[in-house]
Amino acid sequence: MSDKQLLGKRELAKVLNVAPGYIDDLVEAGMPIARPKTRQGTANLFDADVCTDWYSDLLNAPPPDMGLSDIPFQEGARRKIVAEALIKEHEYERLQGKYLDVDLVIDSFSRVLGLMTSKLKSIPYKTARGVCASMMVPEKELEVRLLLEDHINEVIKELHHFNPTELDQGEE
Repeated sequence: MSDKQLLGKRELAKVLNVAPGYIDDLVEAGMPIARPKTRQGTANLFDADVCTDWYSDLLNAPPPDMGLSDIPFQEGARRKIVAEALIKEHEYERLQGKYLDVDLVIDSFSRVLGLMTSKLKSIPYKTARGVCASMMVPEKELEVRLLLEDHINEVIKELHHFNPTELDQGEE
């Protein structure tokens, strides 16, 4: 096998779609090394095909029996490696932007809701005078403004108390 077919840790991480630091964990779990590091300053080299097959076998192993029976140490270690692999894959995908950050979405929605609230609250003041002037009844301006405020405040209250799970339950 020539060195051209061998990959370093970073290249193999790209092939497996995992974080480069996770390759060390996989080596500890038994992933085959094509050419081990020989001295300080050299790095392990990996055969991409062999490592891809090994990693696929690791992730696609049948789910273990989760009963209360005692399990061998090696099986426990394998389960741990699989769980850590899945966690690190999810973290790597999150860093790549494949997942939404729920806190960011909530924060963004809260800011939009605040902007909507301030814009909605300005409508009665801007609208009442124009409506009453065009209807030639300026004495009704306060009454129209209060009516608009009530309706807008009701909408704002509904927006602030919006719960998508209640909407889903109500549709069933």
